[in-house]
Amino acid sequence: MTSFGLSDTARKKMATVVAVSMSIYAVMYVGRIFDAMGMFIPQLAHRSLFLAFLLTLCFLFLPIKGSKPKNGLPWYDILIILIAIAGPIYNFFAWKGNAERYAYQDLYLFEIVFAFTTIIAVLEATRRSLGPAMPLIALLFLLHMFFGNLIPGVFQVHQVTIVAVANAFVYHDAGVYGVALGVAATVIVMFIIFSQFMFATGAGDFMIKMALSLFGHVRGGPAKVAVVASGFMGMLSGATTANIASTGVFTIPLMKKTGYTPEFAGAVETVASNGGQIMPPVMGLVAFVMAQWLGVKYWSIALVSFIPAFLYFIAVFIMVDSEAARVGLRGMPRSECPPIIQTVKDGWIFLIPLFLLVFLLGALQYTPESSVLYATMALILLSAIKWAAVVPRSTAVNLQGSTQAAVRTGMKGLRGGGEGMIIPGIACACAGIIIGALSITQIGIVLSDAAVALAGDNLLILLALAAFACFILGMGMSSLPAYILVVIVVAPALLKFGVPPLSSHLFIFWFAIVSFITPPVAIGAYVAAGIAGGSPMRTGLIAARLGFCTYALPFMFVYNPALILQGSPGDIILAVVISLIGVALISWGIGGYFLTRENLPQQLLLLAAGILFITMQTPTVIIGLILGTIVTTWQIRTLLQRRDALKQPPT
Repeated sequence: MTSFGLSDTARKKMATVVAVSMSIYAVMYVGRIFDAMGMFIPQLAHRSLFLAFLLTLCFLFLPIKGSKPKNGLPWYDILIILIAIAGPIYNFFAWKGNAERYAYQDLYLFEIVFAFTTIIAVLEATRRSLGPAMPLIALLFLLHMFFGNLIPGVFQVHQVTIVAVANAFVYHDAGVYGVALGVAATVIVMFIIFSQFMFATGAGDFMIKMALSLFGHVRGGPAKVAVVASGFMGMLSGATTANIASTGVFTIPLMKKTGYTPEFAGAVETVASNGGQIMPPVMGLVAFVMAQWLGVKYWSIALVSFIPAFLYFIAVFIMVDSEAARVGLRGMPRSECPPIIQTVKDGWIFLIPLFLLVFLLGALQYTPESSVLYATMALILLSAIKWAAVVPRSTAVNLQGSTQAAVRTGMKGLRGGGEGMIIPGIACACAGIIIGALSITQIGIVLSDAAVALAGDNLLILLALAAFACFILGMGMSSLPAYILVVIVVAPALLKFGVPPLSSHLFIFWFAIVSFITPPVAIGAYVAAGIAGGSPMRTGLIAARLGFCTYALPFMFVYNPALILQGSPGDIILAVVISLIGVALISWGIGGYFLTRENLPQQLLLLAAGILFITMQTPTVIIGLILGTIVTTWQIRTLLQRRDALKQPPT
């Protein structure tokens, strides 16, 4: 320790200890080990200690400004950590004994101080981890809560006291320790620990090899490998940019090597990674909060998301194939693709935990946190069995080295679980502040009525407003706060139009992630372009084109709920078939290659046919079928003419 703080070595060691301790604590809490030991931890006390871990990690890793600190921990960050965790630590130890007193808003002065230092610490941690947009919005709602009584008109609210705010926000579950942080402290942390153990034990390499085995040799193989591998790993990580950074370093150079432009390679990686957030069985962070918000099981959200996610990846697959056919790109030599049998033999331990997770979630209806805990335990057990089977025992040195490697892998998974929770956990805590302020002021009702009035009782306009709001908010913050803010305002308005809550929440969820692939921000495209060495803006434009389903499908399942399994089996099958044809036609139209290379009129006809299909109205589907038939006939005729020309002898 220096006179100005901790050395960088000490900071890293401290961060490792805190991250590993946080993961172990979360596993013990979810696994009810504390209950078995006779140490009952109330829900709010658990969330308090979890927040203390999050704040400590955030201030250990992220400086006041700039990038990740590399020269130790300054004295003021040590002071900030101590002040930030004082309130949560006190709440952890004292809440159970003081719950009755808190019910009557009977707070001591130091408890009020602790409450507001906790709120300020969360806002600062959010600024460091997510940027200024989200904490500024939270601060705006807090100021409105305190001073809204001075504002005339519809935005005027009743005056609230400091004691009431401190009590609701910190000593009850209406603010910082609300539903969002509760989901983070149980469900999300377990999924992140699971994903980190998957990565640490080699799941990423296995999925890339599996995708190479299946698709590497076909036309446009490397891009299809990226779609499969990045989609799968994005499903596990739940974070678009993190997945691009991890899998893109392999898939993007592979695509460039076989002839794809840097921008197209980066766009494919971006769209595939972003699709991981909407791909069951493990979806993005928002899906878990959505399940709690709607009061339904997480598996219900995952189940209804299968068809839209399937259509999304089918569209990306078709456009990747069209690009390869149009440019004339071939697959990789089979000699460079690993054999499928050997790949499965080497990586079977990663398949069993995933199947177990789906079985526990779907068939046995276990809670998400319990399901993923058992899946993680299965992964560790299977990894240990595999290690025991292959570890060299010829010398004690080899055995000792292999044992140390296994321990390092376990520590890597635990450390990654803690570090991976910083951004989603802090986002959930700040989201709790926003939700708490809106619930006290009830301003969400006013904003909802304003949205209905602005839409003029037109559902399509209201949906467009919701989509635009998600996009704008998503440019400055992560998908979770964008989802929460728009849901509070728009979901009640959509309910007035007869849109079921599940449809409206899924609609908002999908549009909460579009900013990752949509210019001018397109954060995911910027990360991918940095790896590919291409233009970020052009990468974003191509990504928006490849990911057109992100914009179209939400409107489709709002107007036709059969796509999210709301209806009879016949309705669902018909909706899937029509949507699949429509999505395929649009993909071929955008891609520029159907049976052969398309000219501009053929592209326009295919696009029109696809759009007419996805409206799912009988007259428009018939017209779309006619247009699609015209293009198909036209393309077949072109192919026949080309074949006849090749058969003619040279003159």
